[in-house]
Amino acid sequence: MLFRLRRRIHWGAGLRRGKGGVISSSLIEREGGKAQTIPADALDAVLAEWKPTALVMDAEGAEVEILGQSQLPGLSKIILELHPHIVGEAPIQKLKDHFARLGFREDKAIHKSYCFVRAL
Repeated sequence: MLFRLRRRIHWGAGLRRGKGGVISSSLIEREGGKAQTIPADALDAVLAEWKPTALVMDAEGAEVEILGQSQLPGLSKIILELHPHIVGEAPIQKLKDHFARLGFREDKAIHKSYCFVRAL
């Protein structure tokens, strides 16, 4: 499966205040963004090819869509930042439930950053 992602790229508020700028991207539509479609490979296909045992991700809300569709083959650890303020609490809980069904347990959480582990 090939994902076609829509990325929103925008300048952060710092640029408007004259203190420098920040460029960021998200699948979530944000004010002042310009949409771009980019090709991307399905996560499970990448994991099968490269065979990593850990995944580190900060996808600005897209983690729900990307990880929620994956079986996460070969991974024993996921470290990611979750964004309930962007996607809502219910999708985050659904993602955590998906991880639990795949055998992951929450090992540690600090603010928005989480570590999930499973024995293989």
